[in-house]
Amino acid sequence: MELSEIDAFVDALNASPAKLTAGEEYDHIGVSFCKGTSGKQHITVNGTVDIAGTTYATNTASGLVAGSDSSEVSLDIDGGCASFYPLETPVTVSEDEATVIKLFFDTTSYVYAGISGGAAAQYDYISSSCAGSADAYVCAPVITVVPTIDSGTPTTEIYVISDTNESNGGSATSAPTSYMALYFNSSGNPIGGVQNAHRISGPEISWGTRMGWGLALFPSVVSEGILSIGEPKGSVKLANWFKNFSRSTHAGTYSYSQNGSDLESTYSAVKL
Repeated sequence: MELSEIDAFVDALNASPAKLTAGEEYDHIGVSFCKGTSGKQHITVNGTVDIAGTTYATNTASGLVAGSDSSEVSLDIDGGCASFYPLETPVTVSEDEATVIKLFFDTTSYVYAGISGGAAAQYDYISSSCAGSADAYVCAPVITVVPTIDSGTPTTEIYVISDTNESNGGSATSAPTSYMALYFNSSGNPIGGVQNAHRISGPEISWGTRMGWGLALFPSVVSEGILSIGEPKGSVKLANWFKNFSRSTHAGTYSYSQNGSDLESTYSAVKL
């Protein structure tokens, strides 16, 4: 599938400027993704996808239909209009010196579609980020960008993350599954990422508490080839915390919060 219009990303690049103070150090930026007062992030998709050996196409009226004749589908994503993102290195603003901060985003594995397993009402992403119905839908997660001061070109690593804990509806062969994208600067250091909240295979699950919700990730290096992803920042707890995430295909445990309790579950990660 193609992103034929990426208004939300363009809106981020054209966001209103902020007033900075010379001599002050800044360690994050704020980004707005909504145009005007819509309160929605907007993109347009067009294309086909193969699901279980059958071709499905985006359809303006129905969202997703069987066949190969595609038309544009407009998605209004209800995920908030602004986010704050940390810089990999704090910058000090000077009146006489330019500081260039780039916004990086990668649309690989960004849009997804399905023909079953629409979320339960408690975590209803069908109405908040999709077109179609719970039985035939095309969706996109909350928009995520990564700011960087690196002059080189960032790179992306993509993983398929599967919850293999039987109590969460998973097993070694059938598991609730999502995509994770991790972003690295030209020196190979992590600068951000996102875990998309959708079920690309396996049984139904209450996604909001387990595999993320278009979740912006802030990975840090634990040791060579090992990252900490989603580590709590002060009182802020992200949906998932992978304490020792290997940059290769592996299995492990991750922590998550549910109903005020801190729990752990097992997962497998396949590097694409």
